[in-house]
Amino acid sequence: MESPEPKKPRMEETAMDTTEASTSTSSFSPLSPIETLPKELFWKVLARTPEIASAVRGASKSLRQSVDNFALSQSTMPLVDKLSFSGKVEALPGSMFSVDLDVDEPSSTEAMKQLCEWTGRRIGEVQFFSVYQPAVQAAITDFLKDKQATKLAVMMDELKETLAVWTLNTAIHNNVKHVRMYGRFETTIDTMLLLRQLAAHVNGIHIYQTPLSNNTDVSTAKNCFGLTNTDWAEVILELMANPNPLSKVCIVNNWMPEYLSASATDRLLDELPRLDKQIWFMATCKQYEAGYNTEAHKNFLVKINAAPRGGQQGGGQQPQRHKQFLEVKHVTRVNEPAMLAMDVHIDK
Repeated sequence: MESPEPKKPRMEETAMDTTEASTSTSSFSPLSPIETLPKELFWKVLARTPEIASAVRGASKSLRQSVDNFALSQSTMPLVDKLSFSGKVEALPGSMFSVDLDVDEPSSTEAMKQLCEWTGRRIGEVQFFSVYQPAVQAAITDFLKDKQATKLAVMMDELKETLAVWTLNTAIHNNVKHVRMYGRFETTIDTMLLLRQLAAHVNGIHIYQTPLSNNTDVSTAKNCFGLTNTDWAEVILELMANPNPLSKVCIVNNWMPEYLSASATDRLLDELPRLDKQIWFMATCKQYEAGYNTEAHKNFLVKINAAPRGGQQGGGQQPQRHKQFLEVKHVTRVNEPAMLAMDVHIDK
């Protein structure tokens, strides 16, 4: 009578990919302790301490695959901290991927598809640098269609309607929480409409106004975000009022501080703390006497303060840049940082 065949030991799925395991076993490569963890336990470790993902991913080929699989299965863990589009696509320093693709070339189609899988479902921040071509916009939209991005940053010196619509749609469809816009904003469209629509969907808006390209006398200009001679106190109060989710606004307009009049500044100092919201607000304002401060509103820090960046001489005939900011911040958000400008040297 034949003896029964010995029962084969059951191999449990571990953090290391099974195909990689067989290869490693055959070559007698020892596994690190973390590679021997069951997949479920390994994923729990990553879920509780996502900050270790980058280091773990670089430890071995099998761990890289395991981390990637985990990230692709999650909607909360970004594989890429920042992704920049400017005709080319590249993961910026600090991201887990570094790629360099030309989205204008048809040969990049397959590479874009592979990059789409690599970057997972969530990106920390997406940045657009002067992306005006419809074909490039369409390629980026297709790339981002199933992803979420916490922040969206856009450089838009020439603000055309197509770019405004594309920016808004990207913010809505990709569940963006904070939008940063940087540039001259030279335009013929109603930029107030874009601001109103963004305020209805995002938590934070940052506007960084750069000098205009024409011969405008910036020392007396009242331009900001394509709007001239506008009552910005009325605009800001409207945008930040309920039911809009917008609770954080930062406006940097060092070159043309006249956009916000003294009376508008006074109104914001008084009325912003009265909104039923824990707001964070900072904006370039006209010169006030040194030491201006008020504690009239409980639970809010309300003051005129020095600008985060020191003034310096600009190129050409540009005047000394402005140095004062109006700040209205709820006490729970006083230490919250500003949404700084794009990953370029903004003082150029």
